[in-house]
Amino acid sequence: MRNTLVSGLLLPLTLLACDPPPAKAPNPTRTLDERRAIEVIRKAVGSEGVRPAAGRDEKLTQSGKMIRVDVSIEGKNTGLCTSPTKTNRRLEA
Repeated sequence: MRNTLVSGLLLPLTLLACDPPPAKAPNPTRTLDERRAIEVIRKAVGSEGVRPAAGRDEKLTQSGKMIRVDVSIEGKNTGLCTSPTKTNRRLEA
């Protein structure tokens, strides 16, 4: 009886004393230059099963202002801009 009581107390105490190892530090991030960002976006678009196409200038319907679509989708009227600040400045002018 005493052995059962002692082992019944020791097992939970030993499990509590064993902590998991500390978490690893996250990988440091770095900013991407615009050229590299476009490459990453093209690769991500391709991994989604659609074909990326060359960038193009596109006229906005309501304002008539031009924006630069850096990566467009082949056969679609869709695309991505990598530099929103540059685009926003152009749209505000």
